[in-house]
Amino acid sequence: MLSILRNPVIFPVYVPHFLLAFCTGMIVPILPVFAKSFDISYSFVGIVLAADGLGRLLGDLPSAVILNRIGRKLAMIFGVSIVAICGAALFIAPSIYIVFILRLIGGAGGSLWNISRYAYLTDITSPSQRGRTISIFGGVSRIGSAFGPAVGGVIAAWTTLQGPFLLFGAVGAIAALHRCHCNRR
Repeated sequence: MLSILRNPVIFPVYVPHFLLAFCTGMIVPILPVFAKSFDISYSFVGIVLAADGLGRLLGDLPSAVILNRIGRKLAMIFGVSIVAICGAALFIAPSIYIVFILRLIGGAGGSLWNISRYAYLTDITSPSQRGRTISIFGGVSRIGSAFGPAVGGVIAAWTTLQGPFLLFGAVGAIAALHRCHCNRR
């Protein structure tokens, strides 16, 4: 059991990855309803939902440049921090345009987070272990994504439609702080 805890991937990559996948899943059931609450068309709701993916797409090349300049570990911290801040800021977004911009910037942060994690995993695993490591990485993501929507729906029902965004920010901040702590090792 202790050997599992000493694995160089568990705490610096898998734990924050699970937390962020959970956060992302948490807003799945409420984001379309939240966007629609701004009295916009369903077409624009779709555009707002697509903003994260667009931000990831637009952020890929700059993320690679940033990653090479500041290093993998620091890029992971910046990436997860951007995602957490943008997720939490949705709580106070005054307009749908701000929601769109936050989702776009959060997507770019997610791109930096993703690229830096894969680069880090490639650096610290041997070629013979790489497939297993990345496979577990995918499983961790699916587990977080599976539990997130249920929790997000419950939080929204108990609080407000924006409640899950605050939890997103808090859990995302924990992931960022955890990643910072792992950098010190």
